[in-house]
Amino acid sequence: MTGVAHLSGTRLAYELAGEGPPVVLVHGFSLDMSMWDEHFDALSERYRVLRYDARGYGLSQPPRHDEPYSHAEDLHELISALGMAGATVVGFSLGGSWALELALRHPRDAGTLVLVDSTLRGHRWNPEWVAAQEECERIAREVGVEDGKAIWAADVLFAWSRSKERTRARLDELIGRWSGWQLVHDDPCEWLDPPLAERLGEIRKPTLALVGEHDIGDFRAVARRLANEIPAARLEAIAGAGHMSPIDEPEAFRARLLRFLEETA
Repeated sequence: MTGVAHLSGTRLAYELAGEGPPVVLVHGFSLDMSMWDEHFDALSERYRVLRYDARGYGLSQPPRHDEPYSHAEDLHELISALGMAGATVVGFSLGGSWALELALRHPRDAGTLVLVDSTLRGHRWNPEWVAAQEECERIAREVGVEDGKAIWAADVLFAWSRSKERTRARLDELIGRWSGWQLVHDDPCEWLDPPLAERLGEIRKPTLALVGEHDIGDFRAVARRLANEIPAARLEAIAGAGHMSPIDEPEAFRARLLRFLEETA
């Protein structure tokens, strides 16, 4: 079933399928719910699976510049509206930070967490990588959004995926669909304060931190930190994968996810 959820201050596009324990799939920055195409049907054979476009992505409504919002609160409202409380929340990259905030703000929404090549708000990132993101935004605003998107698609973060024809084409397809709204607007998204990096010990959920063995160093360090600082967490690396592990090595990624789902049923 596809639909549009009318929530407080926004509309989110979503797809829901299957029967069984609930699983929520959360995409990352510059992507949309189609990043889960390799997994959605297979998971829905055994689980009730929800995927959606976050505010400002895909077919969902963009933010309004004068209205602060929270991706975690949007997700909470969507989970409540669709009866998905207690789900395994699978957050990829920036979506991992949204999933972590959800677990802190609304503990009943997330029964377990799977954090895939996750970001971590408050982590000290490599300043060279941060500067590259800032340059991407500058080019988008001063030259054009498509130029900014091209720089983002060529970022070192995606080097491993771009080294293979299949995953390079898939990445180009995904980023090509992105509007680039976040590059040319000041996003009024609000985050928890103190930041997530200072609150990992408060998360009392069984958690699996997954990371591609070829992801860049910052993301491998975040994965180790999640596993070390969340009390009921463990770390697993996906061989042969870079940052885009659900797409780089879909069978290996899904096998790890299914095993965790079975263990925590």
